[in-house]
Amino acid sequence: MPFSLSPLPLLSSSGLSSLFRRLPARGTLAGVGAALLLAACGGSTRVEDFVPTQIVTFGDELSLVQSDGRKYSINGFTTDTSVTPNTTVADCKVNEVWTQTLARDFGLAYAGLAADCRPTTIATANGQMKAAAGARVADVVAQVQAHGAAFTPQTLVTLQGGLHDVLDAYDAYLAGTLADRTAALAQVGARGAALAAQVDAITDGGNGGRVIYATVPDLGLSPKARKDQAAGLCAARGESCVTLLTDLSFRFNEDLRRSVRNDGRYAGVLPIDEYLVTMTNVANASLSNNAFGLRNTVDAACLTTSPLPACDTTTLVSGATGTSYLWADDLRPGPTWHTRVAFFAVARARNNPF
Repeated sequence: MPFSLSPLPLLSSSGLSSLFRRLPARGTLAGVGAALLLAACGGSTRVEDFVPTQIVTFGDELSLVQSDGRKYSINGFTTDTSVTPNTTVADCKVNEVWTQTLARDFGLAYAGLAADCRPTTIATANGQMKAAAGARVADVVAQVQAHGAAFTPQTLVTLQGGLHDVLDAYDAYLAGTLADRTAALAQVGARGAALAAQVDAITDGGNGGRVIYATVPDLGLSPKARKDQAAGLCAARGESCVTLLTDLSFRFNEDLRRSVRNDGRYAGVLPIDEYLVTMTNVANASLSNNAFGLRNTVDAACLTTSPLPACDTTTLVSGATGTSYLWADDLRPGPTWHTRVAFFAVARARNNPF
């Protein structure tokens, strides 16, 4: 069933960023929704609802649903009651990634995917999944340029990237390929600006598509950052791995946001880095009391013997469930994060004055 959200006045990327920094650490989704309403008071309102006729998704594995229905998260199952005895079968609709939920809320679905990816209430799959695992910003640019068809104001576009660009700069700096921290930061900043240029190209001053574009997660919060730090991988550079990955993520996002010209009118930012921060900050000594139902916000849920996208609810570490860990593996968040990102993606798409 779709989210039921009333049209809200516009929040710019800077306003949304400021709002999230003011949110209480233990806020719930309902509390966040209320904060969005309060922050929006007094702005401009949209005359007509945005009703897209198709969705096109560009990005890396954080946006991806593979043709076989697997995601780079924790895949789920459902029970088939049409046979006796009942059987448990993989179900693409269980533990959706954020792009799936966004599409479904508008009555859209992606073509070319496994049949179980499309809700039975959606007769035609009129979306296009162009995201690819491991994609850098240059690859996302190529995805957009290879799309071919014109973007219209009725096209909802999701654009996301940067995860692997941040990791590339991190690895190059530690290996000495990049001379210093300044060079590493400059490299990721340039990648962020390059992704922003695609936002503006797609919107085309209002003549093109309507874009929901995402920041990169704060990789300083990832299990990889803590593992690298514990292993002393950044010591030779006099760095904290956690701080370095946070700073690189921040620089990418900073240049992405400030380089988008049409933010707030034809494009809306999805600050997934800030959602991740708030989900991590609600952890306390008793992780079972986490406001998002998370029991662990620091470790990976998937066994290393079942790397993504092979991981599912049967291949998790002891004590983990499909939604109780923030992280699916050392770099990619799991279903609970995707659910929260989807909530705000829907709010952004429905409440921006597209």
